[in-house]
Amino acid sequence: MQDKRRGFLRNAALGGGLTAFAASFSTTAGRMLDHVRGKDAPHSKLHGNSLAPEFSVDPASGKLSVNPQQQVSYTMCMGCTTFCGVRVRIDKADGKVLRVAGNPYSPMSADPALPYQTPIRASFVALSRFQEKAWPAARPPAAAATPSSNRWIRRSACWRR
Repeated sequence: MQDKRRGFLRNAALGGGLTAFAASFSTTAGRMLDHVRGKDAPHSKLHGNSLAPEFSVDPASGKLSVNPQQQVSYTMCMGCTTFCGVRVRIDKADGKVLRVAGNPYSPMSADPALPYQTPIRASFVALSRFQEKAWPAARPPAAAATPSSNRWIRRSACWRR
C-alpha cells in the first residue's frame, strides 16, 4: 500500500512538472516550428525585420526627408524619480509605439544637450550627425588617469589639434 501511494505521488509530481514545462515552452516550440516551415522569413534580405527609418538625411546635400507614416513625440520617462527625457516613435496607422530613445534636448539623455531653441527638423539632422555641424562630438574628460599609473594628468581642452 505504501509503495502504491509513493508511486502515485511521484508520477503525479512528474506529470505536473512536465505539464508546466510544456505550457511554458509552447510559445518557443511554436516559433521553432514556424522557423523550420519558413513562416518567419524577414521582410528584407538586407535589413531583416528592422523598422523603417523615421527620417533620412541626404549625405551630399544634407536635405532631410521625414517618414510620413511615423510621428515623433518628445516626453519624459516616469520609470523612476529622475524623469529622463525621451523621444517616442509612434506608428500613425495604429498608434503603436515603435521605439523609445533618448531626447537630444534633455541634459539627462544627451551630452551635450541641444539648445531648446533648435528646431525639430534641425534636431533630426543633429541626430544623424551630418557633417558633425549641429551636435559636437563628445570630448574626453579634462583629467584622466594614465594606464600605467594612478596619477591624474591634465589634458588640454582642444584635444583634437
